Amino acid sequence: MPGLHSARPDRGVRGQRGFALLELTIAVAITCLLAIWAANRLMHDADGIAERAAGLWMLDIRRALDGMLARHGDTLAGGAAPVDEQGRALYADPWAPTLTELKAQGHLAAAFPEPGPMGMQAAVKLWRGEDCPGAGCRVEALAYSGVPAGAAGGRRAPATADLSRIAGVIMATDGAGASVSALAPDRLRGAAFDLPNPPVPGMAPLPIGTVAVRAGREAADAGRYLQTRDPRDPQFRGDVSAAGTLSTRGRLVAGEHLKLDGLAVPGDPCLENGLLARDADGSLLNCAAGIWSPPGGFGGAYATNTGAGCDVPGRSVPNPRTGACSCPPGYRAVMVAAGGERDAEVGWTEGYVCLR
Repeated sequence: MPGLHSARPDRGVRGQRGFALLELTIAVAITCLLAIWAANRLMHDADGIAERAAGLWMLDIRRALDGMLARHGDTLAGGAAPVDEQGRALYADPWAPTLTELKAQGHLAAAFPEPGPMGMQAAVKLWRGEDCPGAGCRVEALAYSGVPAGAAGGRRAPATADLSRIAGVIMATDGAGASVSALAPDRLRGAAFDLPNPPVPGMAPLPIGTVAVRAGREAADAGRYLQTRDPRDPQFRGDVSAAGTLSTRGRLVAGEHLKLDGLAVPGDPCLENGLLARDADGSLLNCAAGIWSPPGGFGGAYATNTGAGCDVPGRSVPNPRTGACSCPPGYRAVMVAAGGERDAEVGWTEGYVCLR
């Protein structure tokens, strides 16, 4: 029967078509799931990189605060403001320095980014402990993010801060960071420190999701190391060497002897008046009027004859300092003797002493 035979192939084709459509649907669904998973994984990787970068950014600020306290901690402990050699203030507010000011003082690299990763804006607060001033005085410094760490670009409210993102930033600080959490909004807590929130009386409470790093310096720490423009006497017990020029605004005092290794030749030119050296025999020389000369007001002596001139045995003798009948530069000739005949055969002889 032709009708029956023709109907069977039609049902088989329809069955095959239905099976192929189901396979295609499953394949598309799996592809979509893989694409969503890959995109989600990429977002998590990007977040992880940003979190690590933010943690390292905070650590750089912490090191900058350590440097500031190492340089000016004793000044701050006394309640004074750091100034330069001309007496100008280094910070508009030394208790709340800006990142720009830390850059200007060399505590942060000039290329340090502002704002930081994830749009973080760091603020800094310094304060003195209750024992200041005094041996137990401690100066504290806190750098905290102006935008909660979970607020991507600053668009998320502090109450919805991403805990996983905050944890990533804290982990990147190697345990040196702390945060304000919804479980303890009155504490700034971390592995390295636990402070009340706000950390300082009169300061506004830090919002939930804030991350922070801390630096501190005790007043006693200043006595352990020498610093630039340190007024204390180091009282070294051993030798001290310097490769360059040693300058002092006061006296140079030697308890034993002063040894000069610089050699010079009397009568040779010198570069700077006031320099000291010694000759080959160990006699002291000083640079006066551009010439190496023995110290004192005596510049040698000579005798000249009007008829025979200079350096004639029995009639004239040159100055050993100059090799001629003259005085070294800076000395004047004082006549001390004269005699002879005023004629060409004998001549008139005059003796001079060089003084200054």
